[in-house]
Amino acid sequence: MSISQSIRSFLYLDEYKMYSISSQIFEGLTDYIIKLETHTKHDAEEQKGPLGSGNIIADILSHERGTTEKRILHDYSYVLFEEKLISDGKVLIIDKENYSTQIQKIEDFNFIKVTGNATINDIESLIHIIEEINNLSEAVIFLSTFKERENSLDELKKELKNTKNRNDQAQIKQRMKSLENVKNITREAGVSLDPKMAEKLIYVLKYAYGDQLELQIPIGSELESSIRVLFSALLKVDMLKEGKDLFIKKYSRISEKNFSLFGIIAQSSLGQTSDEILEDTNAKNFLTDSSEIPTQPQIKEAIFEMISKMEDLEKIMVGKLPNEIVIDPIAIYREL
Repeated sequence: MSISQSIRSFLYLDEYKMYSISSQIFEGLTDYIIKLETHTKHDAEEQKGPLGSGNIIADILSHERGTTEKRILHDYSYVLFEEKLISDGKVLIIDKENYSTQIQKIEDFNFIKVTGNATINDIESLIHIIEEINNLSEAVIFLSTFKERENSLDELKKELKNTKNRNDQAQIKQRMKSLENVKNITREAGVSLDPKMAEKLIYVLKYAYGDQLELQIPIGSELESSIRVLFSALLKVDMLKEGKDLFIKKYSRISEKNFSLFGIIAQSSLGQTSDEILEDTNAKNFLTDSSEIPTQPQIKEAIFEMISKMEDLEKIMVGKLPNEIVIDPIAIYREL
């Protein structure tokens, strides 16, 4: 098996998941994983399975030489891992050029590689922005209009000094007060959020999403909604090669460059409408139908009923979108 000639710049790698699967596709690797706990270096030639890529990965796993070295070796190990799965025909490969034909094969595969422009949904940052949106808007308005307001105030002060009429003076003072009231300017500009609305929105986001970090890759034209597909993956922050904030600042929340997302297909609602998804989950009945609740339930029945209703509520808030495919991510990288 030859190594791919493309160069990968890794942004995310779930090493445990990769090695767990590798131990099953490369014979003999399990022995090396177990022996790794002894922190000894093994000779890859002692592998009981066939020689080749499995030996290389085993040797990678048997080194304990520091974080930098291990990360580099993990990256190389991933290349072998992905190449093996692709060469065995186990990976559905999708990009904007082939999605309309390849997406029809989604039910025939467990592994998938999707390439396209990515959107980063950082719920923790979103909540923080909503919490500070009014203060932030005021600060932006204050700074961006400072010179203009100061010039206007200077003119009004001169006008006030030269005005003798009390009514005119009162009007000028009112205009000056309005210029100094940045909060009102922000509200009039339509860039502030009602505090009660912000409070309720934050509550829902914290309950439904917590501090999750999600990567989404939409494939297909918005004008072709019947075949437009959204691939989404929840990320473990500690699996990022760099910190979350640096990751977002480098590539933006909506990337200009293509990302490749490799992982396991976890959920798919391809072809379902929103109404069908709600009907499948009985979510519609959550708000209206209580006829199934026993009048004198046993404790276990009551617990199961409560869990069922909680599941329905959560599916209303965070359930799959129509034509969404949820991926359990193993790696995210750019091909250079």
